Amino acid sequence: MKGCNASQLTGTLMLDRGNEGLSVEVEPAVHDLACWVDDDEPRCSAGTIIAHDGDAVAASLQTAFLIGGMGFSVSEVGYVKGLGIGATLIGALAGGVAMAKLGMVRSLLLFGLLQAVSNLGFMWLAWMGKSYMALTTSILVENVTGGMGTVAFVALIMSLCDHRYTATQFALLSSLEALGRVFSGRPSAELVEMVGWAQFFFWSFLVALPGIWLVWFLRGQLHREVDHGAQTVAGSADL
Repeated sequence: MKGCNASQLTGTLMLDRGNEGLSVEVEPAVHDLACWVDDDEPRCSAGTIIAHDGDAVAASLQTAFLIGGMGFSVSEVGYVKGLGIGATLIGALAGGVAMAKLGMVRSLLLFGLLQAVSNLGFMWLAWMGKSYMALTTSILVENVTGGMGTVAFVALIMSLCDHRYTATQFALLSSLEALGRVFSGRPSAELVEMVGWAQFFFWSFLVALPGIWLVWFLRGQLHREVDHGAQTVAGSADL
């Protein structure tokens, strides 16, 4: 993390044992979080987190839509979602290969847009009715694009983390990303009651667009943070 010197990162606790002083150095998590807040990381991570909001909104009621809304059985949904696990792995592999060629920022933009478009597959399913072909296609596309987006998101988080405090900062950013899924359930259910399933998934597509624009708007800062993270890792490897 830039902008934090050693005095900010290290506290010293002195314990007196008779004539002998015991010095213990501590590096509490509050220091690395404070340093993280002082830098550009919050703005950069906020862009990528908001970009996942559309996917979080759609995912919050996906099972309810498939079983309660479309009338598929639990076993049918479970079977297709099992296929989706393989699709996620394929998407992660494809995303890693593509990201090596496209770079971090362009991958975030492209994969984020693909994830947003994948929500429209469920709108198509709502229009088609109980169609196994539409169900399978929607789930597979959603999982492939989700795997691609996850690869780019995790890679960005790792580049934003200070290598000395990776565990704390990675856990913090991952938790923030999950907030959308936690708090979107109730508003999503109310939106479905107002507009229906097809328009709900169209709105989930629209919700993702501001986050994608924010990633594009912060592309300069993202480039700098990614480059700084690469230089830090290279410096650590030399040591």
